Amino acid sequence: MVCPRCQRQLRSAGRNRSPRSSVTVRGRTELMKQRQLEREEREKKEEIDREKQRRKQGQELSLIRQKLQEEEMRKIAEERRREKLEDIRAK
Repeated sequence: MVCPRCQRQLRSAGRNRSPRSSVTVRGRTELMKQRQLEREEREKKEEIDREKQRRKQGQELSLIRQKLQEEEMRKIAEERRREKLEDIRAK
């Protein structure tokens, strides 16, 4: 095949390659399987780590909510106590 622009002889991609042996193909197939297994293991580990992180954040959030609720209850109790004292002083 000749390049229309420079009139040089072009190499055909299929003709100049060396034939692949079955050993090379088998080796590549095994390598692909190995990489697939490694990727699956890595993804499984990452998913477990994400789940651990999600649970930890959920626990932290529930502790924060509990502390806020306790603080609110203390404020309400303190307000009631103050109101009782004011009522007693007013009488």
